[in-house]
Amino acid sequence: MLLVLRWLVSSALVYVVEYEFPFATSGLSAQGLVGPSALGRRRFRLRAEGEDEHRAGVVELHFDRVQAYRVTFSPDVQPSAIERSYGRVTRLLDSAWASTSRSDVPVHHYEIYVDDGPCVELLAGAFVGRFFEETTETDRETDRR
Repeated sequence: MLLVLRWLVSSALVYVVEYEFPFATSGLSAQGLVGPSALGRRRFRLRAEGEDEHRAGVVELHFDRVQAYRVTFSPDVQPSAIERSYGRVTRLLDSAWASTSRSDVPVHHYEIYVDDGPCVELLAGAFVGRFFEETTETDRETDRR
């Protein structure tokens, strides 16, 4: 599991980078981001297939104890959301939306943005990101030599 902890400030919001996509999301669009799909009670999964010149594979982002989610499509996405969450999952600290939760368990405000796609935000208790690497055509050609 890749866990990148960086404390950053953008437009008066403090956030932590929880996960960065292992491939460029510039070729990933709304069609490449599948989900959220229910995996059971209050669990969601976002799945993205992508590749760049370095890596190809599937990213699965699992969110547990989901209270709510919202999707904003371009051009209505705020520039600050694009700046902090482009190609990665960020956890917003001191989120006004998360503070409205009436849950007995703590929830976190997560945000993801992919190029030409939606900005997905979730209120969830936990998050795990996984990458399943696939063999690229270049790797196969190298193996044949």
